[in-house]
Amino acid sequence: MNFRQFIAFVFLILTFNGFAQKDVKLTTTSKQAAGFYKDAEKHLKSSDYPSAEKELKNALKADPRFIEAYIMLGELYSETTGLKAENATLAISNYRRATELAPEFYPSVYFKLAQMEFLTGDYGRAKIHYNRYLKYNGLNPENKTISEKRLKDCNFAIKAVANPVPFKPVNLNDSVNSPADEYISAITADEQTMLLTVRKYQPKNPDKITGEDLCLTENKGSFWTKPKKISLSENSEGEGAACLSPDGQYIYFTSCYNEGGYGSCDIYMANRQGDRWSTPVNLGPNVNSSRWESQPSVSSDGNTLYFASNRAGGFGNSDLWMSQRQSDGSWGKAVNLGNVINTPEDENVAIYSSG
Repeated sequence: MNFRQFIAFVFLILTFNGFAQKDVKLTTTSKQAAGFYKDAEKHLKSSDYPSAEKELKNALKADPRFIEAYIMLGELYSETTGLKAENATLAISNYRRATELAPEFYPSVYFKLAQMEFLTGDYGRAKIHYNRYLKYNGLNPENKTISEKRLKDCNFAIKAVANPVPFKPVNLNDSVNSPADEYISAITADEQTMLLTVRKYQPKNPDKITGEDLCLTENKGSFWTKPKKISLSENSEGEGAACLSPDGQYIYFTSCYNEGGYGSCDIYMANRQGDRWSTPVNLGPNVNSSRWESQPSVSSDGNTLYFASNRAGGFGNSDLWMSQRQSDGSWGKAVNLGNVINTPEDENVAIYSSG
């Protein structure tokens, strides 16, 4: 579900609860605050999130006790945490304020608040609010299932935090890292070459994602080289979530919206030829489907491919699947890894290369 679809869903929920309908009074008595709120609704429907944020803040300046404005602002921030990490904290503060003003006004706020608290590692408070949400009747079945699972996750996390294991990550500094997002890294078995995905933004609008680049960096002993972009397909803007074979000679990557592809995003392979890469090859219909396939990870012997997909036949929206290389070099029909691995939630692949 994209943000526009989510907001539309939120409007349905709010309408059902009675405070987004024109015939039902909002909790504010300020005409000015109500006007700002209505303007924010219009901006959200047209996906103009900065303007919606501004109008909701104006509404709260006009009436600091305007419950719906806190909830809607919380929704906006919670659904844009991928753009700004600090938005999770902002979502929490707005959800909490709404529950402080009216604890029974909108029970689903406790679920949304707990989700954001869990995301930011505040497991103690998340546990409290998941439990609070589960006390209500007539809950959304999916949210109820998620809450029950998250409670177990909270208990595990609280114990894990109380009993830490040695872990001292070392930042690769500005030789590799930049103001943009670097993620989904994979390293060769000799630890000399690392592949990573770098997110791209509009120069004048740092909130606007324009694509992703696949980049390689080399280990020079005391430092890693500046990541160098590699373009593998015609649609290099849509390349990302890749892995290397342990010897660094093959790359498996995700590319989206290519002519001749099977779905929105497919998995491709290319092999290294000196300083260049061969023309990418789509792994075919046994691996790719009419849906979304991404996050490939290949085993150390190169014969098993793991990936994430939202195709039919899974246990959740995104499940983990596996394909075996055949004797003729092709890839066998993908199989779901089953409900021991997959859950009703989204599963993602941990990219790795091993010796």
